[in-house]
Amino acid sequence: MRLIDRFIDDIVSLADRHPIFYLLRPHLKDADDDFILELAFSSGADYIVTYNTGNFKQAKMFGDGPVTPKTFLQKIGEIK
Repeated sequence: MRLIDRFIDDIVSLADRHPIFYLLRPHLKDADDDFILELAFSSGADYIVTYNTGNFKQAKMFGDGPVTPKTFLQKIGEIK
């Protein structure tokens, strides 16, 4: 088994499944991203961490909106 496969298996083994009861579609610029917004809303996520912040601008109505990985690491105090 490749290292990346073991890494993904480890993440999945720690993950919590969240059923999506809210259909918030369509809200985002890219319809393929709507499920990410629904999952974040349903799970009570504090952040949507993505390099694709432009497609998640409308997500701000549901919380803080999208942040880049660098901004997220700054917010949690891992980097300055």
